[in-house]
Amino acid sequence: LNHNDQSSTRSSYDIATASFFLQAVRSEEDVGENWHNCAVCQMLVHKDSDGARESFLKAMDASPHDKRIVSNFNALLAWTEDGDYTAIPTVTAHDEYIAWVGKK
Repeated sequence: LNHNDQSSTRSSYDIATASFFLQAVRSEEDVGENWHNCAVCQMLVHKDSDGARESFLKAMDASPHDKRIVSNFNALLAWTEDGDYTAIPTVTAHDEYIAWVGKK
């Protein structure tokens, strides 16, 4: 394995993302933490804001008072469409969660 090869690094991240997803959907323990791990991987590695948003919502559903989940979800919501970061998101994690629960 060539550790300088970006494709092998990318492949490792793909494996990690798949593992976090499978753990989230299959495990009955630490469900919020598992969805949180999946969301962070989607957000930071894959730049998949829609997938990360869905995973954060599932994480909040399982662990609505987990401050790390809420904080990282707020960080996702602070990113703008063009990739800029604003200090204050236009919507909060709790707002998103309440709207999502209302649609269930």
